Amino acid sequence: MSFFTKETIDEKNNMLLIFTAMLILIFSIFVIIKFESPKGVAVALGAVIIAGVLIIVFI
Repeated sequence: MSFFTKETIDEKNNMLLIFTAMLILIFSIFVIIKFESPKGVAVALGAVIIAGVLIIVFI
């Protein structure tokens, strides 16, 4: 007998994914504020794209 059902495990995984994507987006804002160079903007843009792809693919 399992303690968690499939639905609750999926819900927990989705919440963890959303939390991770929010951390990536916060990191990208920090990079833009800290490094105002084209390299910093490129890293922040890459982080936003990665967060978007994670959300689209896994949810």
